[in-house]
Amino acid sequence: MTAVTVLAVLSLLFPPLSLLSSAGVALITLRKGWSDGGSIVLISGILIAVLGGLLFGGYLFVLGYGLVLWVPVWLIAILLRETGRFAFTTETAVLLGVLSVLAIYAAVPDPAALWQSRVDQIIEPLIEHATSDIDASPLMERISRISHYMTGIMVCGTLVSVLLGLFLGRWWQAVVFNPGGFGSEFLGLRPHGWIASVGVLMIVAAALSGGRFSEMVWNMILPMFVLFTMAGVAVLHAVIGHSKAKRVLLLLMYFTMLFIPHVLLLIAVVGLTDTWIDWRARASLG
Repeated sequence: MTAVTVLAVLSLLFPPLSLLSSAGVALITLRKGWSDGGSIVLISGILIAVLGGLLFGGYLFVLGYGLVLWVPVWLIAILLRETGRFAFTTETAVLLGVLSVLAIYAAVPDPAALWQSRVDQIIEPLIEHATSDIDASPLMERISRISHYMTGIMVCGTLVSVLLGLFLGRWWQAVVFNPGGFGSEFLGLRPHGWIASVGVLMIVAAALSGGRFSEMVWNMILPMFVLFTMAGVAVLHAVIGHSKAKRVLLLLMYFTMLFIPHVLLLIAVVGLTDTWIDWRARASLG
C-alpha cells in the first residue's frame, strides 16, 4: 500500500513512476485475487487523498488520479487471473478502449471541438505572455488537426498505461513464482483472426468515408493500433530470438521505436499480418 501510494504521488512529478504503482496493484491482484487487490486500491485511495490534502491543499484531483491509475489495471488483472489467457485479456482491454471511443462519440456531439477548446485554454495564455512576438497560426492549425483524433489518442494513452502496468506486474509474478512464464505468454501474443479482419475493414471504411463517421472510426482504430503494435513487438522478439546477435538487435529495435516513432506503423503491420502469415513459424523454419 505504501509503495503503490507513494509511487503514484511521485508520478505527478515523474510520470513513468505511475507504471510501477499500477504494476503493484496488478501483482497483488494476480497473486492474491480480486479481494486483496481491491483492498490495496481502497486503502491506497484513502492514503492518497490524505496526502493530497496535506501536500496540495485538496484531495479530489489526487484521489481521482489514483483511481484512474489503479482501478482499470485492477479489473483487467482480475480477468487475467481468472482466465489465465494473456492474449484474451489484452484483446479485451483493447476492445474496451474501442467501446470507450464509441461511447464518447455517442455522448458528445463534437469531441474535436471539445478538445480544441480545452487546448486553447492552455495555449492562448502562453502565447499572450510570450516575451517575443511569434506567429502562432501554424501551431494553432496543427492543434486543430490533431483535435479530431484526440479522443483516440487519450484512450490509447490510458490503454498503454494499463497494459504496461499489467505486463510489468505479470513479469514480477513470473520472476518469483514462474520463471520464464511471462516471456512465453508475451512472445505468443497474436490477435484472433476476427479482430484482425475487423481492423482491416475499419481502416477501409474510414478511408473511403468522410465527415464525422470517418473521424469516429479512425479514433476507434487507434486503440486497435496498440494491440497490433504489441503483437508486432512480440513477433519481432520471437524472430530475433533465433539470431546470435539477438541482444544487439533487440536493443536496436527498442532504440528505433523510441527515437523514430514512425517505425511503429511497420511493427503494427507485422502484428496485424501475423494473424494470417505466422511470421514466427516461418522464422523457425528458415
